[in-house]
Amino acid sequence: MQMILNELSASFPVNTREEGKLVMANFLEVCQEVRKILLNDSMILDKDYNVFNLAKNYHISEWRKDPTVDREQQRLFRSILNKAVVYDGREIDDVHIDISDSEFIYDEKNAIGCLIAYETNNFVVSFKTHKYWEKTFIKGLYSTLLEEETIEEPKEVQVFNICNTKDIDGLKENYHEQINQKFQNIRSGRELVEHLTEWFPAIQFCDRAIEQLSKENYLINLQQIIKKLLELNQYFSNVKGNFDMSALKNCTPESEATLKHYKQEHTFLTPDGREELFSFHLRYTGTYAGRIFFKPDVGNQRCIVAHIGKKLKNQTYH
Repeated sequence: MQMILNELSASFPVNTREEGKLVMANFLEVCQEVRKILLNDSMILDKDYNVFNLAKNYHISEWRKDPTVDREQQRLFRSILNKAVVYDGREIDDVHIDISDSEFIYDEKNAIGCLIAYETNNFVVSFKTHKYWEKTFIKGLYSTLLEEETIEEPKEVQVFNICNTKDIDGLKENYHEQINQKFQNIRSGRELVEHLTEWFPAIQFCDRAIEQLSKENYLINLQQIIKKLLELNQYFSNVKGNFDMSALKNCTPESEATLKHYKQEHTFLTPDGREELFSFHLRYTGTYAGRIFFKPDVGNQRCIVAHIGKKLKNQTYH
């Protein structure tokens, strides 16, 4: 799990210095308490918050040196910025986060923090700049771009929001148990590979997928991959009858045109030595637009995972 800033709440400058100090004090108190729960104490930000006006005629650099501000607050803010992952539209530092294929609209505004939180099953943290941001959930319209430039019908969704310390109990209740305790200490893909058979008995992994996992070292990616693999494992452990892709979140097949024109890119060697075409995939968002390609094997209550990584070539991405 990872803190994600609701950038719409960063509606600065506020009116007065004292108001700015109160907003920062509340925000940092929330971050401090959330960091006690999470293993990952970095935050995803929309920009570099070293440079902005906190209040009218009161730059954040002045706040950082202000003797009337608690030094511990100033130190915590510096720590958050030093560990932050910053995106500016599509980029986060030297890697890529894909936010071009979907959107989360709140009050006719594109809420990128909420979008990332929704797609990664995370939550947002908000500055207390308006009563809007004191809600437990931020609701919006989510839509995504599918194959061949078609847009999925917008649907109302929501993300968990923390604006005050009293909201943190909700974080524990709603999110702390999402990932089984045995996954909490996994810090690299290589560590995860050592337990694939034990933890995901309903999934067979192709050599390619195992190799890809072994090289994955970004924690935010691993968290999303684990969640998706858990979803696959749970579904195929209990599957009966025909495969129902609607039972899996963000699951789609490739188009016939893609499988025709990019057949080689979607053909993988299975564990039993056969080359097979893979169409179904789960989408996840981390430091890249992630895809997990799998083939259902309902008769044996399992699936075969062939690819865990970036998008494969298709009719709209090549």
